[in-house]
Amino acid sequence: MEEKATELSFAEFYKRLKQALSNFYKRISEFFKRLWKVFYKSVPITRHLVAEIEIKRGVQRRLYFRKKRSQAKRKARRKWG
Repeated sequence: MEEKATELSFAEFYKRLKQALSNFYKRISEFFKRLWKVFYKSVPITRHLVAEIEIKRGVQRRLYFRKKRSQAKRKARRKWG
């Protein structure tokens, strides 16, 4: 009786292995789902910050070139009257 308990048939071994692997993958997928939820909640904040920085850069660039254009116009007016 004791030998039968320790000795497994291939089918029984395969069945248990499949069950163990499916439980393992289930746990891993749950872990990643939870991680994804946490990550996804934090992503819009970072996207918003990046977008804000890009907007500021664009505004600064536009202001810089506006300043340069007005300087060039003033210089041209002085030169050509």
